[in-house]
Amino acid sequence: MIPVFREYLALTNQLPLDGLGYIRVRNIPAQLDIASRVIVSPRQEFYFEPTNEVGAQDFLNWLSSRDNLPVAVVHQQYLTVLKHLNSHQSENECLSWKGIGDWKLDTNRSLQFTATNECFAAPMAVKAEKVIRENVAHAIQVGESSIDSITMAKNLQQQKGKFILKNGWLLLLFIVVGVVSTWILLSKRLTPVMFSNPAKIIPEQATPTYSSW
Repeated sequence: MIPVFREYLALTNQLPLDGLGYIRVRNIPAQLDIASRVIVSPRQEFYFEPTNEVGAQDFLNWLSSRDNLPVAVVHQQYLTVLKHLNSHQSENECLSWKGIGDWKLDTNRSLQFTATNECFAAPMAVKAEKVIRENVAHAIQVGESSIDSITMAKNLQQQKGKFILKNGWLLLLFIVVGVVSTWILLSKRLTPVMFSNPAKIIPEQATPTYSSW
């Protein structure tokens, strides 16, 4: 009957246990792990809520309709499972309900429930990345300020255009200088006269180093 219990949990998010309480399903939303930069998908987990006020009639009616059996018959099957659970007396052994959880007596001899890690769907983690989509505006945090994605994309495009224009002018200037230099070298022979000082050299009158008598 344990697979039937799990099926009913998937349908109604709760399983009545007459005289004990309810096993319920807790929905946990998606979570962001900042340290690992991942987003964990929404998930579900089982938990036990002890109470003496338990209504099992809806479950019995559903099970009777599912198995096409009289309510009295499925009720007896249900009580047999609960009797086995209540008769669990060992503190060192666990009574496992596969796919739901484990039962164990604590030091006060009260039943304690530990949910299984196998719920209805295993959680998945996806990498958290900033994505700029074209023509779709969404907020992007830049430092302490916020800017929409369309404006961010335009700013990046403008910066890219300025960078290309600046480097284009530098390349053009380099080409012009190279062409002019090549033309000068090809049209005239390079001689030492081109690098000499064209000014005339005028000797200075030396001061006599001796005295006339």
